[in-house]
Amino acid sequence: MAFKPRPVFSLCGGFSLAGALVFGGHLREDVDNVYEPAPSADVARASAMRFEEVSGPLGVHFHHDYYPGPPVYLATMFPAVSIVDLDEDGYMDIYFSAGHGDGVPNYFYHNNSGKDFTDQAAQLKLQNLNRAAPSSFSVFADFDRDGNTDVLVAKWGCHVLLKGHGPNQPFTNVSERMANYCSNPNGVGVADLDKDGILDLVFGNFLPDAERTDHNWHMPTKGDREHGGQDHILYGLADGSFDPGTKYTFVEGTFTHAIGLTDLNRDGYPDILMATDWSSDDMFLNKGGHQFVDITDEYISRDLAGNSSMNSEIFDYDQDEWPDIYITNAFKPPYIRAHNNMWKRAPGKGFDEVAMDEGAGRCGFSWGAKFADFDLDGESDLMVINGRLQGPDVKQIDGAYSFWYQRFLLHEVPVALRDQYAVEHVLQMPPNFYMSSFERSCLFQQKNGHFYDVATQAGITDRLNGRGLALIDYDNDGRMDFVVANVGADALVYHNVTPPQGEWVGFDLDGGLGYRVPFGARLELERPGKTRVIRELYPTNGNKAQNDPRMVIGVPNGAPLGRAIIVWADGAEEAFAFSRNQYNRLIRGRGDKVER
Repeated sequence: MAFKPRPVFSLCGGFSLAGALVFGGHLREDVDNVYEPAPSADVARASAMRFEEVSGPLGVHFHHDYYPGPPVYLATMFPAVSIVDLDEDGYMDIYFSAGHGDGVPNYFYHNNSGKDFTDQAAQLKLQNLNRAAPSSFSVFADFDRDGNTDVLVAKWGCHVLLKGHGPNQPFTNVSERMANYCSNPNGVGVADLDKDGILDLVFGNFLPDAERTDHNWHMPTKGDREHGGQDHILYGLADGSFDPGTKYTFVEGTFTHAIGLTDLNRDGYPDILMATDWSSDDMFLNKGGHQFVDITDEYISRDLAGNSSMNSEIFDYDQDEWPDIYITNAFKPPYIRAHNNMWKRAPGKGFDEVAMDEGAGRCGFSWGAKFADFDLDGESDLMVINGRLQGPDVKQIDGAYSFWYQRFLLHEVPVALRDQYAVEHVLQMPPNFYMSSFERSCLFQQKNGHFYDVATQAGITDRLNGRGLALIDYDNDGRMDFVVANVGADALVYHNVTPPQGEWVGFDLDGGLGYRVPFGARLELERPGKTRVIRELYPTNGNKAQNDPRMVIGVPNGAPLGRAIIVWADGAEEAFAFSRNQYNRLIRGRGDKVER
């Protein structure tokens, strides 16, 4: 619907609120104007991709609730999802962080050999963790390197650290190991940043500490790099504790949504990407583990950033042996045209922005996004989930109250009066509001280097507001499935039933030495006559999700393959033999010496 907005304030009488409500309060949004207009229809119809939503039959019944009412609908915390094989039975389990305080439980669903799931959160003492502060995101890793998986439950508040004691044993609260570190993160990255053999944590803090109140995250000024949270690195110690007294603090206060990790220059040190709201994203080169140099302007153009970034996916989708980047944004014409960014590694050290050229730019108000070869044809595809928020009882757009329009009107208000207007007419929305709701997600199938949205034909048709997107092959058939944690709705599990278009090779890396999931390891799969397939193991890259740590690579039937070379986080290298169409557990110390 085309229209020309008009000012909603009066120099004599304050805001023209009645005019705003009449003109824009119930303006209908077009939910279908956010997708790539497709000459891709023929490709979509021919696609073999197929998914079935199976959360109910599998017994996965996690539901996220809104906060109870206005004016805090917009401050609703988002749910998150984490994938881990906690009992080492070879099947991936699912943990949901509720995104709530006030005692709302988290859920841990144990995978029963790929047949169904059973909630074991209570017996593992992973359930009642949200009384003091709402959970934001949970990370499973062996922080104290005793061979048992631990878990960090990051909060908007003081974080909870739980020590693991082995399969089926309850966790013990050891939050004193965090030394009362408190912050407000939306994302947490895990890596051995200083190569001392101990995992470190990167906190992407969306809001500043509780003592800071000079922020309005509902409507900051575009380009605001002062009033958000300062991001931190907490270095791990040998006993599994973290000392905030030695933390690294990034100078600017940005509204960080997600942390991405990758080794940009192959020097062995993980570098950091921060996807930030309201301003351009940030990229930092790791200089020896304790110095981080801002290289954003050298690598990704701030002028092309979406300034509403939610996701930090890093993946070599074009198979040129260098990582590419996919960052989601809010795309909602006519209000905002920040399409998703796809940064393709260019010759040298920079990136080119190619999202619109390659067909993966438009997909609504996007959040989680992950690459995977869903049809096993040898080309990596891309799943993107959508949707912002709506009132708990809003079932359709007709008759509902357009939040987008009210927030757009806010820009017409003089800066000195903007906070007052925001409190009265943006933050305190009526229960029947909606904002970028009822958008479907996108499944971009890659064909010959271009991406085509085949979500509808593939059976991904829900219109919920997705946030955390986690890859999981829950039945170990090599076809990657995925889990979506939705706002104000049930979580979804999409089972991949696509007929395989080729073969697959699965790799389950085991770092040994109390380092079961070797964060930061790199796989190099040799293909005679072609470039190598490169994968980096950073399972927390993305948005509000920890992903299946196993690597699945699709290959054409009968295509020749060479060695699987693993470069461990400390730089040691080993070569491994492997079998096709199964998962190969590659354990450190059991490979062959690499001759380059």
